[in-house]
Amino acid sequence: MTLARDLLDDNGESVSKLKLGETYRLVVRVQADKPVSRFAVQDILPAGFEPDLEALKDRRSVGNEANAWNCEQVDVRDDRVLLFGDLSATPMVFSYPVKPTVRGSFVWPGLYGEAMYDPRTYGWEKASTVTVE
Repeated sequence: MTLARDLLDDNGESVSKLKLGETYRLVVRVQADKPVSRFAVQDILPAGFEPDLEALKDRRSVGNEANAWNCEQVDVRDDRVLLFGDLSATPMVFSYPVKPTVRGSFVWPGLYGEAMYDPRTYGWEKASTVTVE
């Protein structure tokens, strides 16, 4: 199981230093070795970030990737986005817009995911840092 996350600017380029008030596309990638039913991913946002609630009102990935993960449930909170659904053995992507609202350097907790009824099936991405100028 592989989980990865990336922040993209308007040009689709990966960024690690962000500008205050600009919107970025957060891309969550999930790759399972085999099909997994009822998988949950927890994406905790760093302090000073907020998901774009208007863009997520339909609870669907905002990207136009061919391998978009059509989650059964998307739970959007102030500080995190929770994704629930079945995985195939092909890479799947869920993306949504986020906006930094405070300047500084922040620890970004790692992604975590596991099969809801089989805790032996799980994956994570380690924590990272992000800087907002």
